[in-house]
Amino acid sequence: MVESEKVKRAVELYKQGVPIKRIVEEVHISTKTLYKALKERGEKLRKSSPRRLTSEEIEKIRKLYLEGYSIYRIAKELGLRPSRVYNVLKKLSIK
Repeated sequence: MVESEKVKRAVELYKQGVPIKRIVEEVHISTKTLYKALKERGEKLRKSSPRRLTSEEIEKIRKLYLEGYSIYRIAKELGLRPSRVYNVLKKLSIK
């Protein structure tokens, strides 16, 4: 992928609500490059508070945990912090 295509893809993912960490890993650009591109395009930066998880993401966390995945592995796969996964499981009365 050409650099400008990577940046366009990264901005598109950002607009869809994908976490920054996951974007930079998936598209293979630096965090600095992503923030620079967002600023140049006039994109409003998200607050640092976590976005709401979709019901599909919550269900995936539940399913993976019940299949024996560790909290850390689930967090890595979904681009979340382990504490976030733990809190979801706690809210579901699983942990």
